This record gives sequence, structure tokens and C-alpha cells, in this order.
Amino acid sequence: MKTIYFVHDQEESPAARKNFLEMAGYRVRLIASGQELFGLLQEESPALILMDILIDGRNGFEICSELNARYMSRPYPVVLCSRIYNSSVFQEKSKDCGASDFLILPMNLEELVGRVNATIAGWSRSVAA
Repeated sequence: MKTIYFVHDQEESPAARKNFLEMAGYRVRLIASGQELFGLLQEESPALILMDILIDGRNGFEICSELNARYMSRPYPVVLCSRIYNSSVFQEKSKDCGASDFLILPMNLEELVGRVNATIAGWSRSVAA
């Protein structure tokens, strides 16, 4: 079973997204901050990191940039998401920091799973090549 690390904000419950991803066959670990994320990456490598932009401490853009700098030899696919940061400027910023995808919330949960599946599949192919 593939694991997704879900770094979520504290303002909105992550339960619906977590439950839907679990029903799609993923193991989902909820994480509250970038600091906690970096600690867990020492223990296990997830198939994907799903991260809200507004999280405790540094924001998702900053964490994504640091992930790419720290793990250049073994990067992780990161999908950033936000309800507030929804303009094309932030979509570009997500590409600039190394995110694999950017999701604007609210989003249909089936579309969420489809985008996660596509990101993991695309990432697996690019790493194998």
C-alpha cells in the first residue's frame, strides 16, 4: 500500500480528503507542520506529499523548496493545494518551488484522487527512465 503524507492546515478538517484517499487504497499519514514532515522523512519515503499552502510554521511553498533542495538525489512528488491562493500567480509559484501539481480547493474528491494517481504514475515513470 502506497503512503501519502498529508500536511494539512489547522483551519479546516482534513477528514474528507484523508478518507477518500484511503478508500482509493492509500495509507494517509496526517502531518501538522513542515518540521514534523522532515522528521518523518527520516523514517519512511512516501509515494507522494500532499500539502496545503497555509500550514503551521513556514508555508507550503517554502517547505516544497526546501524538500527539493534537501533531497535533490531522491526528490519526492509534491502536490500543493489551497482554497485561498487560487490565482495563476500561485500556480506558477508552485511550479517555481518544484511542486508536481497545484490543486485549487474546494475540489471534487474523485478529481483529487485522479490527480494524485496521475502524479504518482507520472513520477514513477520519470524516476524509472
